[in-house]
Amino acid sequence: MESNSHLIANSPSVYGVRDLRLRATSPSISLGARVYLYDPIWVKGSVNIGYLSGDDNYLDRSRNLSFRTPIIETALQLGVKYRNISLFAGIGAFYFNPMAKYDGQWYSLRESGTGGQGLAPTRSKYDPIGLCLPLGFSYDIEISDNSLLSISYGFRFTNTDYIDDVSTTYYENDLLKQSRGDVAAALGDRTPELDGGYLHYPNETRGNPKTKDRYMFFGIEYCFFLKTTDKK
Repeated sequence: MESNSHLIANSPSVYGVRDLRLRATSPSISLGARVYLYDPIWVKGSVNIGYLSGDDNYLDRSRNLSFRTPIIETALQLGVKYRNISLFAGIGAFYFNPMAKYDGQWYSLRESGTGGQGLAPTRSKYDPIGLCLPLGFSYDIEISDNSLLSISYGFRFTNTDYIDDVSTTYYENDLLKQSRGDVAAALGDRTPELDGGYLHYPNETRGNPKTKDRYMFFGIEYCFFLKTTDKK
């Protein structure tokens, strides 16, 4: 039997890399549809929802930064299948909103402007919507005439360096406090919370803007066919 199209229910995990090291891989959910244009070419549309989180415990403890953010992604992929293995690439968009915990409460880092965003012409507020380029592979296991399991791994290249709210350099902490308040200033430089910690000088390195953030989805998808045709 050959599938013309099928729906996908996914239970993947999401994790990422870059300025902050992740504490753990987080669960996520996904729903999508794959349509075969002609054998072996297919297209897939999907919506993926997950969480990313990370901290400086194992990367650069001196900064003492941490974050968590939802990732709500919609993507379109083009794939080619050989036997049970597919390679795919695509384009998508995603929403993110990095937050950090301070004195028992969670605060939006974007709204706080921890890097001085919105306070200087060279530090504009970053967009919470980013673009991504999915690239990966999947392996299909047929479990019946009208369903299969697909093990999928997809790497996402993005156009933003702010998924974790960490980029460029530190902003003048006193000016941040005057404009955004005590909490924003504290979230902008958390080194003083450490024993012997100190405020960084303005324009000291906070993150690396030269390399954009990246994240990945790994999951096992359950697929059921909407329509099948007999091979002849």
